[in-house]
Amino acid sequence: MEISGDRTVGDLAVNIPNAARVFEMFGIDSCCGGDSPLAEAAPRAGLPTDEAIALLSGDWTVARPAEGALRWTLASLADLIDEIGRGHHRYMRSRLVYFDRALRVLTSGHGRTHAHLTQVRATLDRLVEILVPHMRNEEQVVFPYMCCLERLIDPQQHSTRGATPSPSFRLEAMSHEHADDLSLLDELRRVTGDYAPLADACENERTLYRELAELDVDFRQHIHLENDVLFRRAAEMEWIAQTRAG
Repeated sequence: MEISGDRTVGDLAVNIPNAARVFEMFGIDSCCGGDSPLAEAAPRAGLPTDEAIALLSGDWTVARPAEGALRWTLASLADLIDEIGRGHHRYMRSRLVYFDRALRVLTSGHGRTHAHLTQVRATLDRLVEILVPHMRNEEQVVFPYMCCLERLIDPQQHSTRGATPSPSFRLEAMSHEHADDLSLLDELRRVTGDYAPLADACENERTLYRELAELDVDFRQHIHLENDVLFRRAAEMEWIAQTRAG
């Protein structure tokens, strides 16, 4: 069937293989909320409609963002946020869907002889549980707040994102969540032996490990960009805004 934004979530869950799992991963209700069109349900869950359609269509070929695409200390917060959202977040979501599907196949076929695959899958499941709501909160609350701060400090910044400044942005809390993410990455490294497949691993498992290693590199860069550049600059702007308000 055609996958489009006007199709209901329930219809897609019934007719598209793996759709129900994708909806489950991203917190899209395909049961009681199954009558909602995808174009309404996906954005509510923090997933852009076009990205949801791509994931449901099996398009998981999003390239890892190029390093140093922007001069991070000079770019506007709005440009940094677009780089993170359209680059790192989109890449991460595509990889999570791919890993979920690949590991279901691999554990079914090789789970008895390669028990470590079950550990990899369990670790990635925990990463999904932590990371998907974290990205949703950033895109729907934290990033709009930062863009609003930037407009207050520099009215020349014209961002389409709107938000009212509030104490909701807490640098320390977001950094703690990133620390939890990094601990899961470290666990992935451990259970995969630094992403080194066993000598008798099939080609699908070798591909999975290569993709995991690439995700590890991207995710650590992503967290560095947020913690050490974006969040610090936003905190400075927050201080300036509060000082001006008196």
